[in-house]
Amino acid sequence: MVAGIETGWRLLSLPENLPSDVAHSILLCSTASRSRAKYSTHTLSSVPRLTHPGAKMPFWGKVVYVAGGRSYEIEDKLWELEGDWLGRENSEVLKKGQEFLMGGGVSWDTEKRVGVGMGSKL
Repeated sequence: MVAGIETGWRLLSLPENLPSDVAHSILLCSTASRSRAKYSTHTLSSVPRLTHPGAKMPFWGKVVYVAGGRSYEIEDKLWELEGDWLGRENSEVLKKGQEFLMGGGVSWDTEKRVGVGMGSKL
């Protein structure tokens, strides 16, 4: 950290991260959605086993807060509470807009036709 920030941070007893703490968090994030084959002794079939029990799958693209060497996944709760912090009506408008933009047949390219497949809705 920058020296002035570091001094104030420590005076307030705020949690610090070492570079290895952040590296560990990155490693957890990059491997959380992997599975290892574990063979059942009864059927000899492969049974997937998650490498990080407790991680809600899928884990890619999540926001992780690292404080004092510990990692906390916060993305799921943000999405779960979106209607509370954004407002129910705004949340519905956002959802409708995202569905339209991600639904295919639309483009930010002004040379392409927008809204293909939307019929008279546009």
